[in-house]
Amino acid sequence: MMRICSLLPSATEILYSIGLGEHIVAISDDCDYPPGVRQKPIISKSILSDNDYSSREITSLVESHRHEGFGIYDLSEERLLELRPDLILTQELCEVCAIPYSQVVKAARVLDRSPKIISLEPRALGDVLDNIIFVGRLTGTEKKAEDVVSKLRSRTEAVQEIVTEVESRPRVLSIEWTDPLMVGGHWVPEMVETAGGRDGLVKAGESSRKLTWNTVSAYQPEVIVVMPCNYKLREAMREAQDLHKVEVWETLPAVRNNRVYAVDARGYFSCSGPRLVGGLEIMAEILHPQLCKGLAPPDSYERMKS
Repeated sequence: MMRICSLLPSATEILYSIGLGEHIVAISDDCDYPPGVRQKPIISKSILSDNDYSSREITSLVESHRHEGFGIYDLSEERLLELRPDLILTQELCEVCAIPYSQVVKAARVLDRSPKIISLEPRALGDVLDNIIFVGRLTGTEKKAEDVVSKLRSRTEAVQEIVTEVESRPRVLSIEWTDPLMVGGHWVPEMVETAGGRDGLVKAGESSRKLTWNTVSAYQPEVIVVMPCNYKLREAMREAQDLHKVEVWETLPAVRNNRVYAVDARGYFSCSGPRLVGGLEIMAEILHPQLCKGLAPPDSYERMKS
């Protein structure tokens, strides 16, 4: 039986979706889906774990460790030796979201037999689906992977079909981080456009980037979606409440028209796994509630009170 170490929540989700949950011998402490995965041995841990930090506190911690020349993840070489995985899945896209590829390669040198180390680097929805097929090929489960992708494509096409004839496509601001202010990139602009909105701040596939509130004020967003990276709905709602302190906040059309929403970013926007399609459905329901009512998963978003 193949022994797999998943250091990436999206990779863990992909593995379970194609029937390989029992092959996972270790996970990172960020892996929390599907339910029950936390019974797996945790081999990688972040300094941010088990704490309810605000975005400002996380930014300060990460900057402090970077200044001192330290990473924020610890990978147990002792557990790696004990578990001896055949395949390790990780990433290079963001050093905060998961343990970096280079750190994994260095740690794996303790093994007398080198495992295959794969870095998953999606930047668009299509890349995420391609990764599912890729992992299927690596693990001999390509047929199951193709079935999963086919269903995800059908759901995506259903959203596209619904919003094809929408009369208006609102300007959307997707807030991926609140302090400092950052707008969602990579697959998020594509999700906005596919769901019947307009993202005039970042193009599909581009990296997330910092914004000034002056830029936001000039943009005049008609819908604001607060999706702090890796935050669940309750935490995202807390971060959204703090935005009322921003000087220009009350002048924005989205705020004046009560169209500010917090979402479960950890489940449906930050993690580049199969549930991103659920994020697309959330976005569609937010942008076009009458046309897309019932698409979003339960308890996945909340309209913020003015």
